[in-house]
Amino acid sequence: PRLIAQVPESLFRHFLLAILTWGRKARWLRFFEVFLEVKGSPLKRNQDLLLRMVLEDFDKLIDLECDYRNSRFLPKSDPRTGKTRLDLIRDGDHRWKVRSL
Repeated sequence: PRLIAQVPESLFRHFLLAILTWGRKARWLRFFEVFLEVKGSPLKRNQDLLLRMVLEDFDKLIDLECDYRNSRFLPKSDPRTGKTRLDLIRDGDHRWKVRSL
């Protein structure tokens, strides 16, 4: 755990930039998982660091609206493009395998 606690902030920031640049993808979040706990033990330093960085750009990184009618976050090929939250519920989006933020 000592080595993983020394991961520089710049590495986390690089992957947050990837989310901002290429869109919200589950694979970007999965990257962070390995830095947040080791063998079930939380790495508070990394958790705090990542949370602080996410909150700095909260409005760009986290989507709580689920209104994808004119979303800048989804590619046109994403099946949610053009849909509202109600459309997503009707389509069973909440049952789909997680694939983006």
